[in-house]
Amino acid sequence: MTTHQTTDSTDSADSHRAHRSVPSAAADARLVSVTTARVIATTPDRLWTVVADEFDTVGAWASTVDRSMASPGTPASNETDADRYCEVPGLGQTRERITAFDPVGLILGYVVEADGMPTFLRSVESTWRITPLDSGEAEVRLTIDARVGGASGRLLAPALRAQFRRTQRRVLADLDVYARSGQVSRRKARMTTDQ
Repeated sequence: MTTHQTTDSTDSADSHRAHRSVPSAAADARLVSVTTARVIATTPDRLWTVVADEFDTVGAWASTVDRSMASPGTPASNETDADRYCEVPGLGQTRERITAFDPVGLILGYVVEADGMPTFLRSVESTWRITPLDSGEAEVRLTIDARVGGASGRLLAPALRAQFRRTQRRVLADLDVYARSGQVSRRKARMTTDQ
């Protein structure tokens, strides 16, 4: 059984200012947040292995990433501050650094940096949450939080939200196939043969 659930929001930085300080460079930033969930018919441990323990191999199964590798000098285990480089169509090379690694709570978070990132994007963070279900399956929730700034950021926030939603659905579909079968999705297989 596969189900999707998507939520998104846009908040101004002003609504958060009373609770935490906002760096001056991000004072005009707005949060664009999109969460997509999918129930996958495999164990939470298997999903954690693919998403977190094998963090640097996302390019092997995700159709949104051409290739990936651990950054030189990255710790042997994928813990906080470990990072990877990815080749992402439209962005070029990205560096993704782990900021949250919780194998008990099954939560993985990381920040994304890229030279090819549009200037209106102030920051991008992704968070994976895996929740065991009574059925033996697991729900995977992928959240992308982006801070956008300036007039371009405000104007392009709806398009960015839609792009995040499409990306999340593709990645979760790819994960579903790979985690259950050990094989890549048809989309990823087509990409591999086209290169």
